[in-house]
Amino acid sequence: MIKRIKTKANKLAALITANKIAEIPAGRQMVSFTFDDIPQSAEQNGARILSSRGVHGSFYLSLGMEGKQSPSGLIATRDHIQSLIASGHECGCHTYHHVNCAGLIESKIREECRLNREAFRRISDLTLESFAFPFGGFDRTSKQAIAETYKTARTVEAGINSTKFDPFALKSVALYDKRGSRDPHQWLDALDSQSGWLIFYTHDVDDKPSPYGCSVDCFTQLLDTCLERDYEVVTVAQGQQICRIPV
Repeated sequence: MIKRIKTKANKLAALITANKIAEIPAGRQMVSFTFDDIPQSAEQNGARILSSRGVHGSFYLSLGMEGKQSPSGLIATRDHIQSLIASGHECGCHTYHHVNCAGLIESKIREECRLNREAFRRISDLTLESFAFPFGGFDRTSKQAIAETYKTARTVEAGINSTKFDPFALKSVALYDKRGSRDPHQWLDALDSQSGWLIFYTHDVDDKPSPYGCSVDCFTQLLDTCLERDYEVVTVAQGQQICRIPV
């Protein structure tokens, strides 16, 4: 109990402490679709659906899991990742061993990121610019360590990034079929009335999704609704470039 309270307190301290403040240009309404761990179905279905509409997503890799079984299905291999890159999708960092960053010392976080970047360099000469905290776990120490290397960091704190926001505590919304979370279309309705950047996150995209994924139909319908409403569907890297984020 004491450990849980301390973890929550540390996360709250991280959320209210921002070294940089980003700003969304007035009138911009952006949506990003992000995928954690990258199960093979995320590449085979999620990326395919996005590409068929002429847009792209952000895929956060934990390359220590490459090809292994996970709660959301088999994880992508080198071939899947190269296919993502060839199709114009963004690859981001999710630590090498998919570790919870909350409570880790800075040197361990840096090592996890270094291992992931080195593994990615064996696949592509591109650079991992975006980060997502595994399990949504972070604190002030991990935020600071991540900010040294990456341009943004995505959390799983629910909400829309509106007006001014912390680029190293990006809010996002779960896109899960089997959990009692808020209907994702309600978040689109909330975006209608403001300038903002709405980021969805999921894992697998499958006809029979895991508890951490969504169905092909759900994903397709949500994406098509975004496009029908003329929202800009961007990768996290593209969103970062649109927003005024200090270097």
